Amino acid sequence: MIDALELDHRRVDWILIENMRVIGGDPRGRETLFAMGYRLRARIASRDDLFEFVGTR
Repeated sequence: MIDALELDHRRVDWILIENMRVIGGDPRGRETLFAMGYRLRARIASRDDLFEFVGTR
């Protein structure tokens, strides 16, 4: 799903994703965004993850 955003072709400073497939959130999407230069800024209402781009492009 994250691959569909084509983040290697555009810069997105903030991403909010619904992440409630498993309790506490699915780590697979997080790991993908971490590898792309994002950091997890907040877990909102136990279902959404807010990421900020901190890498370089």
